[in-house]
Amino acid sequence: MGIQRHRPGGLAAVCMAICLYLAGLSPALALINDPAEHVRLQLKWRHQFQFAGFYAALEQGYYRQAGFDVSILPARPGVDAVREVEEGRADYGVASSELVLHYARGVPVVALAVVFQHSPLVLFARRASGIHQVADLAGKRVALSDAEVELAVYLRREGVPLKHLVRVQHAFSPESLLRGEVDALAGYDTDESWFLREHPDDYIRFTPRAAGIDFYGDTLFTSSLHAAAAPERVAAFRDASLRGWAYALEHPEEVVQLIHRHYAPDLPVAKLRFEAEQMQALVRSDMVALGYSHEARWAHILATYQEQGLLSPVVKNAVDWGTRPWGQNSWAGKPGSIIGTSPFMNSLVPIISLL
Repeated sequence: MGIQRHRPGGLAAVCMAICLYLAGLSPALALINDPAEHVRLQLKWRHQFQFAGFYAALEQGYYRQAGFDVSILPARPGVDAVREVEEGRADYGVASSELVLHYARGVPVVALAVVFQHSPLVLFARRASGIHQVADLAGKRVALSDAEVELAVYLRREGVPLKHLVRVQHAFSPESLLRGEVDALAGYDTDESWFLREHPDDYIRFTPRAAGIDFYGDTLFTSSLHAAAAPERVAAFRDASLRGWAYALEHPEEVVQLIHRHYAPDLPVAKLRFEAEQMQALVRSDMVALGYSHEARWAHILATYQEQGLLSPVVKNAVDWGTRPWGQNSWAGKPGSIIGTSPFMNSLVPIISLL
């Protein structure tokens, strides 16, 4: 049975930022004799180093210690992680900043931990297709999934709305671009650029950052209904996942070999190493704690979506709320869910919970 859809209804129904004292809700390790809870984690892409921390959490036993038996599910064309969690086929998922749009459409989701502080999402295009600037994408065949809303915002800002493109199903591979079956393709700077490295003059790369769009990337999330019903278990899963990410970033070569051996034997080890190296600047665990996010940046993402007409007017309330000084919003003093903390603030910094 799928998760019941929640309909928006004003500010409370669009976006809530909630403080949480994890000290009072520290997840205890599971007792050795306790049966493990089977949960499914739906990835947003195929198996690769992009999800290294989750593999490490599984292989190092962090999930088992927390009482979880985890199945890590790769994505495939047509599978959307948010929909899988919403409809109950997965318990947790990995998505990006499009979580806010899903909520605005009535999907009860809550962000648990941001893995990529900066999104690696870009567009790669063939120069042979006559593409030399963003405007040249109009009328061209572009492989772009519905989940890659960040690129839709970028294109709209550059004067190329999606209706001006010939949308093509993304095959989760750069092969269609290499063979000339599409003129442009959405991809990660940490991923597809490795496959195009031998022909740098044949392709052009368009990044949303060139237009001032710098969104969060991969984010661990779950259903807000699940978070409300079992906050300690959700906190335990989040903590085990972040332990895995810490291990993966500290032992990249070991995890590269693990992924090649057990998850993606078809990917060259050199490609996985490239990913590991390129991800460092996006995760930025040397500057902020793993999993960290800030309400002001989420509010900026909301405002950017609204600016491009991708959100309903009611979301304007949430954007207005997010720009108010801390403690001066309508939710001050109200009960809420437990998500995470920032080690850089004397008080707990809320993570936007798309409840």
